[in-house]
Amino acid sequence: MTKADKAVELFMTGLNCAQAVFCAFAEDFGIDFETAKKISVGLGGGVGRMREVCGTVTGGAMALGLFRGDGDKAAAYPDVQAFCERFKRENGSIVCRELLSGVKATVGGAPEARTPEYYKKRPCVELVRMSAAFVEEELMLDRAVKCLSEGGVAVIPTDTVYGLAAHPDFPAAVERLYTIKARAEGKPIALLAADTAAVEKFLGRPLAGKARELAAANWPGAFTMVTGGEGFRVPDHDWTRRLLARCGGVLRVTSANMSGARPATDADAALAEVGLKADLVVDGGISKGGVPSAVVRVGDDGTVEVLREGPRK
Repeated sequence: MTKADKAVELFMTGLNCAQAVFCAFAEDFGIDFETAKKISVGLGGGVGRMREVCGTVTGGAMALGLFRGDGDKAAAYPDVQAFCERFKRENGSIVCRELLSGVKATVGGAPEARTPEYYKKRPCVELVRMSAAFVEEELMLDRAVKCLSEGGVAVIPTDTVYGLAAHPDFPAAVERLYTIKARAEGKPIALLAADTAAVEKFLGRPLAGKARELAAANWPGAFTMVTGGEGFRVPDHDWTRRLLARCGGVLRVTSANMSGARPATDADAALAEVGLKADLVVDGGISKGGVPSAVVRVGDDGTVEVLREGPRK
């Protein structure tokens, strides 16, 4: 169960919006459930039903504060500001009364009874889900960066299928990719890249000619290009590209399944296949692509050879 699912479940059992989001994360940081409920209870309904800042936003901001852990304002504020800006871009506002525009929602007084009509007429369930998902993404991003930057192996979501990732600066971690999925030695593992600039940095030269043309036409997307003796792909997945950027631009990534088995399109399937031997499994929901990328080789003379058919733009 993702934290977003847990937050929605808590909301549907009667917790207010702020409680639902905050309590979904509190126990991960050593705060017991009952204490977490008490800490966050006053923030529901836009702070005590005053319809000010949305409770899912304040609950999320509190969870991000726990995530940073050391109480450093300089570290926490940028995270919270980015979280609020993202929420505002998605919903037009972070203010409860504006989010409930068109809904007869009273200010002050006692909370309304949780009836089927209550849930039907409000966007609150989806706002709870969204805020918890945003916080969870940040939490897992930092954990994944730490894991991979210290030589670990992680299962990560991508736009195609789930991947098993290692940092190229750690040969032992890359070797574990082969061992974990019983991949044939010598069979190359492609690099996922944050962007074209990261590919060029790794190669030590700019892409040119046909390679640059194909990159511009197909990245980000389900398109792996072999050039300079390496396979590269820029995934069409915001979280994964952020991870790649924070890990220096590229990671070695192979599909998170035993060699020859069906690729995993969700975290549970990846966990069952290879996740128990990895150091971290990131649950990013169901991969939207569902099939591996196309693979082409671009020669120095600009010739293009299709090595594997797959989705392309």
